[in-house]
Amino acid sequence: MTMKLCTQCGHTTEGKHKGSFAITLILLIVFFPAALIYDHTRQKAGKSICTKCNKESLIPLDSPVAKKFLEQTNT
Repeated sequence: MTMKLCTQCGHTTEGKHKGSFAITLILLIVFFPAALIYDHTRQKAGKSICTKCNKESLIPLDSPVAKKFLEQTNT
Protein backbone atom coordinates (compact mmCIF):
# COMPACT_ATOMS: atom_id res chain seq x y z
CA MET A 1 0.00 0.00 0.00
CA THR A 2 1.05 3.55 -0.58
CA MET A 3 1.06 6.26 2.02
CA LYS A 4 -1.97 8.54 2.05
CA LEU A 5 -2.96 11.78 3.73
CA CYS A 6 -6.18 12.22 5.66
CA THR A 7 -7.74 15.55 4.70
CA GLN A 8 -9.79 15.60 7.92
CA CYS A 9 -7.07 15.20 10.55
CA GLY A 10 -3.80 15.56 8.58
CA HIS A 11 -2.54 12.11 9.58
CA THR A 12 -0.35 10.20 7.10
CA THR A 13 -1.12 6.50 6.98
CA GLU A 14 -1.47 3.51 4.71
CA GLY A 15 -5.10 3.32 5.81
CA LYS A 16 -7.13 0.31 6.77
CA HIS A 17 -10.07 -1.49 5.21
CA LYS A 18 -13.59 -0.74 6.31
CA GLY A 19 -15.36 -3.48 8.19
CA SER A 20 -14.54 -5.70 11.09
CA PHE A 21 -12.01 -8.50 11.29
CA ALA A 22 -14.00 -9.87 14.25
CA ILE A 23 -17.02 -10.38 11.98
CA THR A 24 -14.78 -12.25 9.55
CA LEU A 25 -13.64 -14.56 12.35
CA ILE A 26 -17.19 -15.22 13.53
CA LEU A 27 -18.29 -15.98 9.98
CA LEU A 28 -15.32 -18.33 9.58
CA ILE A 29 -16.58 -20.35 12.52
CA VAL A 30 -20.28 -20.23 11.66
CA PHE A 31 -20.43 -20.18 7.86
CA PHE A 32 -17.16 -20.37 5.94
CA PRO A 33 -18.38 -19.28 2.46
CA ALA A 34 -19.98 -16.15 3.91
CA ALA A 35 -16.68 -15.28 5.59
CA LEU A 36 -14.86 -15.50 2.27
CA ILE A 37 -17.40 -13.27 0.55
CA TYR A 38 -17.44 -10.74 3.40
CA ASP A 39 -13.66 -10.50 3.60
CA HIS A 40 -13.30 -10.23 -0.17
CA THR A 41 -15.82 -7.39 -0.42
CA ARG A 42 -14.29 -5.67 2.62
CA GLN A 43 -10.85 -5.62 1.03
CA LYS A 44 -11.97 -4.84 -2.51
CA ALA A 45 -14.35 -2.01 -1.61
CA GLY A 46 -11.72 0.43 -2.85
CA LYS A 47 -11.96 2.93 -0.04
CA SER A 48 -9.53 2.95 2.85
CA ILE A 49 -10.19 4.74 6.09
CA CYS A 50 -7.84 6.76 8.27
CA THR A 51 -6.36 4.82 11.18
CA LYS A 52 -6.59 7.88 13.43
CA CYS A 53 -10.04 9.40 12.80
CA ASN A 54 -11.77 6.53 10.89
CA LYS A 55 -12.94 8.85 8.08
CA GLU A 56 -12.97 7.99 4.35
CA SER A 57 -10.95 11.08 3.48
CA LEU A 58 -7.61 9.64 2.34
CA ILE A 59 -5.83 10.98 -0.73
CA PRO A 60 -2.50 9.86 -2.21
CA LEU A 61 0.46 11.56 -0.53
CA ASP A 62 1.96 12.51 -3.90
CA SER A 63 -1.19 14.28 -5.15
CA PRO A 64 -1.10 18.07 -5.66
CA VAL A 65 -3.76 18.60 -2.97
CA ALA A 66 -1.75 16.60 -0.40
CA LYS A 67 1.46 18.45 -1.27
CA LYS A 68 -0.29 21.80 -0.84
CA PHE A 69 -1.83 20.67 2.47
CA LEU A 70 1.57 19.56 3.78
CA GLU A 71 3.23 22.82 2.69
CA GLN A 72 0.60 24.85 4.53
CA THR A 73 0.87 22.84 7.73
CA ASN A 74 4.69 22.84 7.77
CA THR A 75 4.99 26.63 7.59
